Amino acid sequence: EHMPSTTMDGAAFAEGMDILTLLIETGLAGSRSEGRRLVQQGGVNLGEERVADIAQVVTLGHFQDGELIIRKVKKVYHKVVLA
Repeated sequence: EHMPSTTMDGAAFAEGMDILTLLIETGLAGSRSEGRRLVQQGGVNLGEERVADIAQVVTLGHFQDGELIIRKVKKVYHKVVLA
């Protein structure tokens, strides 16, 4: 409920957005290389699903009720809300 959130246009996910771009857009990674390192070390989850591939594409299908929870490492949560 009190987690940081970012509102993004749903059209950005219609064709899919790669996970590294999403991490940068939400501020969870400062650069693509930092995001790549996080994913490769198993430190990123989309909802309950661990992201295992840096080529992961996030689509509208990942969202539930217009929201997606991203977890970085164990305790950093961020909510992406569709506008």
